[in-house]
Amino acid sequence: EYAIQSKDLEMIGDIYIEHAPLKAISIDQNIASLIDEIPALSIAMLFAKGKSMVKNAKDLRAKESDRIKAVISNFKALGIECEEFEDGFYIEGLEDISPLK
Repeated sequence: EYAIQSKDLEMIGDIYIEHAPLKAISIDQNIASLIDEIPALSIAMLFAKGKSMVKNAKDLRAKESDRIKAVISNFKALGIECEEFEDGFYIEGLEDISPLK
């Protein structure tokens, strides 16, 4: 559930969250407005069952840092199955959240 409103010419909103097992997702729309949220969302993808994917997200490589490279290089350093693409990435969710490699 969510609520969206406009403030000072920018759309803002609230997200209401309830506990439930996470399922893998695929995001393939233009997500330019989610540049700062995708790295945090990638943490949730890590705990979702299955393979989550982000595509058509070249904007994540621009601005202050390359967010795709940052997310994937850090996850790979932890031994997490993931892959970087030119315009996105995928993350294989963990079945077990015991200590990583």
